[in-house]
Amino acid sequence: MKKSEEGFLMVEVLASFMIVTTITLTLIPIVYQLRLEEQILAEQREIVYRLHDELQPLLFESVNKSFPINFVKNIDGNPVSFSFSLENKLIKGCADWTDAKQNSKTFCLYGYE
Repeated sequence: MKKSEEGFLMVEVLASFMIVTTITLTLIPIVYQLRLEEQILAEQREIVYRLHDELQPLLFESVNKSFPINFVKNIDGNPVSFSFSLENKLIKGCADWTDAKQNSKTFCLYGYE
């Protein structure tokens, strides 16, 4: 008896389709989480740069400053609260914001006058 082995069986096609679908459905949430973390890191990097830029004039200008200094700026549509205070001859600058995962974040920098 001679068998004809031309082409794929429907079972083989369904099995390969299910494997590809499973891999795809597994990777989509992972890629989403990676993009979200990438966004959070980029946002944090931008806020730290802005905090540094806001702290520089306070460190190098000889104008009398009255501490604490507080203000809010929008960075990429996200409100960020900046606060500057004097602590043991150091100027402390902090930025508070809510990230893309709705977590409250704080980052502080210190500098000598």
